Amino acid sequence: KGLSFQHFLDGVVPKLVQLREIIQTEKDAVYVMDHGILDKMPQKLLMRLGINLSQLKSINEVPWTGSIAHVKKLILACQVPPLHPQLWRKAQEMFDLPWLNPEWKQTRHIVLYLSRNEGTRNSGRQVVNENVLLSTIKPIIEEKNYELVIFNSKEFGNLDVLFSFLANVDVIMGPHGGAFYNMLFMRRETTVIEFTPSNPSFHSIYNAVHMIVYLQAALLGNNYYNVMATPANGNMN
Repeated sequence: KGLSFQHFLDGVVPKLVQLREIIQTEKDAVYVMDHGILDKMPQKLLMRLGINLSQLKSINEVPWTGSIAHVKKLILACQVPPLHPQLWRKAQEMFDLPWLNPEWKQTRHIVLYLSRNEGTRNSGRQVVNENVLLSTIKPIIEEKNYELVIFNSKEFGNLDVLFSFLANVDVIMGPHGGAFYNMLFMRRETTVIEFTPSNPSFHSIYNAVHMIVYLQAALLGNNYYNVMATPANGNMN
């Protein structure tokens, strides 16, 4: 299940962590996954782990006779939901994040705002009064000698530049969406502030997928806060 950036992280990365010895020792291994619409970001992450794109195959490219696959060695990563903190901490090590280096020093103090008002794949969950929100919180942030940055992933040409930037983030905030998955690359104990619509369906246990940001923050050892915003026709105020 490669698909988008966020589903690559929550669906594929935990399995790659379990396969880390294979990645390190078997350089000609083939990785079978859905890569029909694999985003550029997952491609970059795979290459950072040492997996070349030529090693990716779809299930249809595996030789089959009826329901029997013909392979020299078949390794299936665990299907258990990735709910153990160690999986995510090992992932941070595998991506060789700069703040894990004992010599790394923080050079900026960033409050990173995740806007959904443009550039998102899925519509909805926009903050309709975003300009008012940002103009209100900016002076408070700057008074504490932090800087407010509106996140735009297209500004970062490669992973080294992106990871160096994210290492300096102290607070990540904004409406519920896939951009929150970038917290994987940030330091532990980052403050996470997620806006969600206050309607009951969004917080129902029957829609637990909406709790993914909270869950990810908990597994990574971050500080999580939820702001229940007033719904506004699929968006929020």
